[in-house]
Amino acid sequence: MKKVVSLFLFLSVILLITGCSTKKEEKEEKSKGKCKIEECIKLIGLNDNLEKVNEIVGFEGTKEDNTYSWKLTSKQKLEIVFSDTNSIKIKVLDEEIKNNKTNFSKYSKLEKDLKDGKEIKIEDLNKAFKSNGVLIEKTSTEEIYKWVDKEDSYLEATINATNGKCYKINGLI
Repeated sequence: MKKVVSLFLFLSVILLITGCSTKKEEKEEKSKGKCKIEECIKLIGLNDNLEKVNEIVGFEGTKEDNTYSWKLTSKQKLEIVFSDTNSIKIKVLDEEIKNNKTNFSKYSKLEKDLKDGKEIKIEDLNKAFKSNGVLIEKTSTEEIYKWVDKEDSYLEATINATNGKCYKINGLI
């Protein structure tokens, strides 16, 4: 009887050690294209045409009106509006760029610094918000970055494309 109980305890310990865990792990869905959404956005150039964007993403986008879209995963869809004004607008759902590490507690100080004329760059914003902003629009004169936190609050910062200085921050926090 003692051997049976010992064997039972031994097998129980082995089962616990080898993965009978109740914790579920979510696997990140693989992108259909050549890059993840954030990487694709960084690689797309201001003067890139549809063919170049298709090449960057890795497959052809679908067209609806003047908007092209690429469904990279079940939750990530890259949308671009091509225009003659030398700009690319990238539509990304907030849920797709939500970051649990994002923290807007330093927003008031940054807003004051901006009003006082202090130089603020994208690196300063990334550090203050504890995550990297996602580029959502490019023109020849500016870039707009967006941060979304775990509570769906968001901020957008407009950066001068020439000198890299932030000149406007707005959003809903």
